[in-house]
Amino acid sequence: MQRRPLHLAVVGGGSNAQSMVLGDGGQREQKHVVVDEDDDDTIQCRPRTPREREDIMRELVRIEKRHWDKGSSWGDQLPTLVAKRNAYVFVVLDDAAGVQPVAYAVLYVNALHAQLSKLFTMPAWRGQGVATRLVRVVLGAVRRLKGPGYEVTLMVEVGNLAAQAVYERCGFRREADEVLDYYAVGRHAWRMKTSWP
Repeated sequence: MQRRPLHLAVVGGGSNAQSMVLGDGGQREQKHVVVDEDDDDTIQCRPRTPREREDIMRELVRIEKRHWDKGSSWGDQLPTLVAKRNAYVFVVLDDAAGVQPVAYAVLYVNALHAQLSKLFTMPAWRGQGVATRLVRVVLGAVRRLKGPGYEVTLMVEVGNLAAQAVYERCGFRREADEVLDYYAVGRHAWRMKTSWP
C-alpha cells in the first residue's frame, strides 16, 4: 500500500524537544526518521519556528475541546502541560493543508521510565496506520534519548480494543491485573509496558 508522506513536529520538552527526534540538536532543515526498517516507513521531520509551534498548539487545543468530553479533554491546560521540560507532544501534520494535525501523542519522560499518556488520531485518518507509525516514532525517540533497558508504560481503557491493537503491534504487553476505575467509576484500564534489552 502506498502511504501518504507525513510530517512530524515535537512541541514541549524545553529546548531539546526537536533534538529528541532529529538527534542532531535540531539544526538540520529536514530529516527522515525511519519508523520500520522492513517497510522503509519514514516520517519527515524539520525544526519548527516559534510561530509554527504556537499555531500547532492552538490547533491541538481546538481538537481537544472538539473531540474529547470535558472530563477527558486537556483543552486549555495543554500549553501549560507542554511548558514542562519532561513533557513532549509528538504531532503528525498534513503540511499540504497548512498546519493541520492528523494525530498526536503525549509523552512524559523521567529518570526511570517514560509514560505515553495520550494518543489521538483524527477520525478521517483512522485505519491508515498513522497511530502505529506515530507510536513507533515516539519509541524510537525514547530509545535514542535514554538507551537500552528504559521502560515505556501507558494506560489504556479495557474496552478500547483498537488502541490495544496499536500498542501491541508496537511491542507493548499488557500487565495481568486491571486497574479498577482508572478513568471513572466503572471505566477500568490495563497498564501496558515495553522496554528494550
